[in-house]
Amino acid sequence: MAQTNTGPAARAVGGFLALAGAGIMAGMVWGPWITESGESVTGWDLHKAATGSEQWYIEHFFGTDFSPFFPGRTVLTGAGVIALFGLGVLLSRSGARGATRAMLLLGGLLALAVGVVDVLSIALTGPGPEVLYIDWGLLGVAGGGIVGLLGLMMATTQPRKTPGTGGISGLEF
Repeated sequence: MAQTNTGPAARAVGGFLALAGAGIMAGMVWGPWITESGESVTGWDLHKAATGSEQWYIEHFFGTDFSPFFPGRTVLTGAGVIALFGLGVLLSRSGARGATRAMLLLGGLLALAVGVVDVLSIALTGPGPEVLYIDWGLLGVAGGGIVGLLGLMMATTQPRKTPGTGGISGLEF
């Protein structure tokens, strides 16, 4: 009979990692995201300076070329999604399968994309590090998104068989 050595423990650790990643993302909204001429700007400053739909998404952050950017409000929403999913995984009695697993991972990927797109937008379309550089708050947002997604991935993986409990009789290790 096959035994498992992951499952509830992996779900608990993954859920806690997802919550930790969400907390990091949310906290970094108020950390410095970009620095220009010695002046730091936080993700929340960018949200307050934006108007209308740009409070959620800025299509042309660096001029008229395509340079997407998500200000602080969007990051907080992404962190909330990861936190809700992580809490749901922690409170669930069974592992996520099928469409539920896909939904959890898709939500985690979208939340991760918010931070990664911001970093890549500055790195690829920004004026350059001599004018404007990425600060630790924005890197923390991307890092928190990575931790959150890894936690959701860990929490939703299928239990694996313990080595030596299945397979061909007599060849167990």
